[in-house]
Amino acid sequence: MDLLGRPVPTINTAGGFRAVIRAKAIEPKGVQDYLESKFGDDLIAVRAAMSALAKRLKPEELQREAFSLYEQFRSVQMLRPCAVRRIGRRRRVSDEIHG
Repeated sequence: MDLLGRPVPTINTAGGFRAVIRAKAIEPKGVQDYLESKFGDDLIAVRAAMSALAKRLKPEELQREAFSLYEQFRSVQMLRPCAVRRIGRRRRVSDEIHG
């Protein structure tokens, strides 16, 4: 199976297709836990935004543009937590200086 234009090893289980690592199916709970650890409280909004985008595109368009969309999304998500931390530090430093 291809995902974002790259092959992903999969197996068909009773629960549907699952990605495989070292010949073992990845369980959905592990994926959910990983996503929750990365997106935290934003996960619901992120999932809704991605679903809405996927519904607006034809399958061929999504296949063609998926990796580019992922790169744009990833760069915004990667910057966001850093920006929040920097703003938080600035506020704390400012509060300490200005009392």
